[in-house]
Amino acid sequence: MLRDNPPRVDRVYTVQPGDTLGYIAAAYGTTVSALMKKNGITNPNYIWIGQSIIVPA
Repeated sequence: MLRDNPPRVDRVYTVQPGDTLGYIAAAYGTTVSALMKKNGITNPNYIWIGQSIIVPA
């Protein structure tokens, strides 16, 4: 019997004070590069409090 695996979906994370892309990537098991690509971020040092970051599945 085959098991149906639910599709993986992206998550949305709201940037909090002190967050970095490195911290967010580590917390969700992804990479800074993947976050940058998914969100169209060109400078990893420029994120702001309250910004919504899509975390790839």
